[in-house]
Amino acid sequence: MSVDVRRMPIRFAALIITLLGLLAWASDARANPQAADIPVFDVGAAAKNINPDTPQYIGGYGYKAGPTTNVHDDLEARAFVVGKGDQANVFVVVDSTGWFAAYNSAEASPYGVDKTRERVAEALNEQGYDITRANVIISTTHVHAAPAVVGIWGTLDATYLKKMADQVVAAASEAAENARPSEIWTGVGDLRSFIWQNGQGTNHPDGFVYDNEVPVMWARDPETGATNAIYASVPNHPDQFNGEDNDAFSADWPGYARRALDELNGGTTVIGPGTLGKQEPPGSVNTYDEVIPQGRIVANEIQRTLAKATPLTDDTIAASEQYMQTPADNDDLIFAMNIFTYPGSCIDALEICTIPRSTAMPYLDSSGDGDPLIGTHVATVRIGDAVYTTNPGEAFSEVNFATRAGISGARYVGTLSQSGDMLGYYYERGDYTEQQFGSSNFENYNVGPDMPKDNVAAALAGAEAIGFSTTPQTVRSVYNADVADRPGLQWYPTEVESASETVNILGGATKSQDETVPAPATIQWDFDDGTTPTTNNGERFDHTFPGPGTYDVVATVVGGGKTRSWEQQIIVNPDLQATATYEGHLTQGASLLGGALGGSGKVVAAHWTCQDGTKVSGINVVCKSPKAGTASVTVVDGAGNTAETTVAVPKAPPAKPKITRIKVKPKKIRYGKKGTMTVTLKNLSTTTATKVKVCVKVPARAKKLVKVAPSCKSPGALRSGKAASVPIGIKVSRKARPGSKVKLQVTVSASGAKKKTASIALKGKPGGMTSSSYAAG
Repeated sequence: MSVDVRRMPIRFAALIITLLGLLAWASDARANPQAADIPVFDVGAAAKNINPDTPQYIGGYGYKAGPTTNVHDDLEARAFVVGKGDQANVFVVVDSTGWFAAYNSAEASPYGVDKTRERVAEALNEQGYDITRANVIISTTHVHAAPAVVGIWGTLDATYLKKMADQVVAAASEAAENARPSEIWTGVGDLRSFIWQNGQGTNHPDGFVYDNEVPVMWARDPETGATNAIYASVPNHPDQFNGEDNDAFSADWPGYARRALDELNGGTTVIGPGTLGKQEPPGSVNTYDEVIPQGRIVANEIQRTLAKATPLTDDTIAASEQYMQTPADNDDLIFAMNIFTYPGSCIDALEICTIPRSTAMPYLDSSGDGDPLIGTHVATVRIGDAVYTTNPGEAFSEVNFATRAGISGARYVGTLSQSGDMLGYYYERGDYTEQQFGSSNFENYNVGPDMPKDNVAAALAGAEAIGFSTTPQTVRSVYNADVADRPGLQWYPTEVESASETVNILGGATKSQDETVPAPATIQWDFDDGTTPTTNNGERFDHTFPGPGTYDVVATVVGGGKTRSWEQQIIVNPDLQATATYEGHLTQGASLLGGALGGSGKVVAAHWTCQDGTKVSGINVVCKSPKAGTASVTVVDGAGNTAETTVAVPKAPPAKPKITRIKVKPKKIRYGKKGTMTVTLKNLSTTTATKVKVCVKVPARAKKLVKVAPSCKSPGALRSGKAASVPIGIKVSRKARPGSKVKLQVTVSASGAKKKTASIALKGKPGGMTSSSYAAG
């Protein structure tokens, strides 16, 4: 575990050329000579497969779908670990619809979230950390095509639940083991067009404010700028792929986006949930065909956020866990919990299965006369001045807005839904009407009336416990009544920014919230490039812009004499052109610098193939091969554009063995006796030194006083950066006397290398000759 703090290296401040001029790779740090030191953390990430080995019911849609082992794309548990000294915070995200804090059976109780968090803490403590479960956040992506482990859609298989828990521990352990020194750069993206908020639909009521924030942590190598790991939380449901209709499991768009970012940047990307309550993506196609464009816009926005990120300058790691009890007046949910016996049962008439959540304290208290109390835990952690806090369910955006408003001094507050527990939707009931909720199932899965204020209070208490100032907040959602009789409209592009002039777009319109205005059949577009086409409602189409530029694209629908518009800026970058520069040979090898012309104007990643075929990533890298040849690089910019180029790398300069130490033992060699001179060498070049030879020469006038044997000796080949010691025997004759002086010349030579010399003096004193310190020649 590293505990040092380093300033961003000068080499790392590489110049990135754009079409507009010369941009500095680390321009912020260079422009400000008083920039704060950037702390170095230990950051690692890892992924473990959690595909089912036996048939499982599919959770998310329908009723008793499956059971099946069919997998469309891999389900995973991914972990992101940030350490400093003996402290660490751990984020694990699991491709599951949900996961309870604790379970109500002997078969399943060891594998609830809380006990799994404890196991993760224990595993990291075995690696030298000193943490508790408060430092561990376990979230589910809430995909709607994963094995049902919370009842509702099917019965529970404790064997699969055990696999989930075991793989979470394995992922976190491996992430900690793989941790590398990293700076952490952060930013907050915006995915407003990917979140339905401009029209009425199932589970997204019109007229309310939505959460568009995408907090990102980017762990980067302090020397090369290479990506070690990424953690992002995205505030939207991953429920496009319908597991029931497709008879298969899928990680939905989080799986697609993280794979795309892994490929673009290297390292491991972990994508967790942000706010989830009433946050839904556009699109009605329930196959993977619609998942792909959704994954693309998510990956694109995270990449754009990396390009705008700034480094943490505070190295604090802290965590707090707050116990939260809240009244539960949803009798149906409590009943489904109370009647559960493993593995559960299903009521076909109601199309629902019993719920395996624990009914024991501290998770449920039914001892009082009133409503039972649901118990759970809210974790709040900090990394530097970035804060993350959990929602034990699907909080509406106003809950998390209140939490953010109540915490002072944080660079941002990431709010993680479906983390630590799964307690359904929660909101202030008085803020919504039946008409606004429409056909949603919000009320069916709303546990109790006080969940919003109780979650906010617990989050604020946690933030205060880890060093932030807080102020109490009231949860409130304000409704815009003007939308009630207006049609709805939302559209999103597959990329908000890219070098492609052709952008794929999905536009969708809905009926008004009061249902007096039907969904418009067509959508009118203004692409800010002189074109104003019309498309059909729900149509996915391509639009080609005339060239690079920034376009304010507006779509409009008309219904019932009223209009509705949605605007999104689309940026077309100039083509990206990669540059690669040979900067010379350092001790470790050839230094190469990657840059770019055009594109987004910011290089985020570079992947090299050295002249010997070795792969290495980073903006400024070292190829260790001494051979001449051609290195190639793929440069990735802040919009995900890529370009390739090559650079000639000359042969490394000759080997440079250097004498670093000469020691004679014993220090005083008695007259007529023997000693040993040990010569220590180090190869300071990038080339392996061959035919290395160390020789010791006695001046002609002193040959009767001192003899050496052997006079020359080889340590064998000496690899780059390696050291070796060569012993040479010395004998002091009886002819030597006090006052005698002998200066021995020591040389080291190697094939093609310039000789290096040093000397050491022997001086006669009573009883023998004493060696002095050596001097380089």
